[in-house]
Amino acid sequence: MAAAASVGDADPRALARARDRAEAAPAAGATETPLTFERRVAAQRAIEEVYWRHREWTDTRRPKPALSEVMPEELLREKVRAYLRKSNALERYWGQAITSAELQAELERIARETRSPEVLREILAALGQDALLAAECLARPLVAERRIRSLYAQDARFHAQRRSEIETWLRENRDPGMLRSAGGRYDETELRLARRADPGEQEGRARRGPAAIELDPETWRSTLAR
Repeated sequence: MAAAASVGDADPRALARARDRAEAAPAAGATETPLTFERRVAAQRAIEEVYWRHREWTDTRRPKPALSEVMPEELLREKVRAYLRKSNALERYWGQAITSAELQAELERIARETRSPEVLREILAALGQDALLAAECLARPLVAERRIRSLYAQDARFHAQRRSEIETWLRENRDPGMLRSAGGRYDETELRLARRADPGEQEGRARRGPAAIELDPETWRSTLAR
């Protein structure tokens, strides 16, 4: 069901009020427009268009292409399928359907924490100030992604066997150097206490390639303690 609102300074509470009014008592003679998959795709396209307009284009050799050139239709559709699959998985595997209250709370968080309120205003305008579209196509993907990552990472149904194998391997291989042969993806990062380097040393680092991550004294101490 569609609901329209004037959000002013990107205030999601206005979206909530309009959505509640529309869901409780649709205007006489109003025709409900279902939030079909195609409407979701159109909303996703509108959101991506705003992001793309604000994305800096640094390639001076050619003009900035249209969104359709870098994000074809099938990719837009897959983005919609992805957050719908995650929403369904939350309900099917964990019995946690995402509620309208949670979507509203997410809209409020977005409005409160955004560093680009003008972009948020443009997105809401691109969605036609539609409360339902904002909740479903802006907030739902974020809520679904955040929650499913947390639940999946802690669910023994999916990780028990692999976790047991890893813990057994770690008990039998105490030398950190053995991690390289453990299989899977291996990444190593060097941390270094930052100190002032003379020009000669800085030039030598540049020739050697990427340097280790250098931490200021306070961060270095807290990292070692952790």
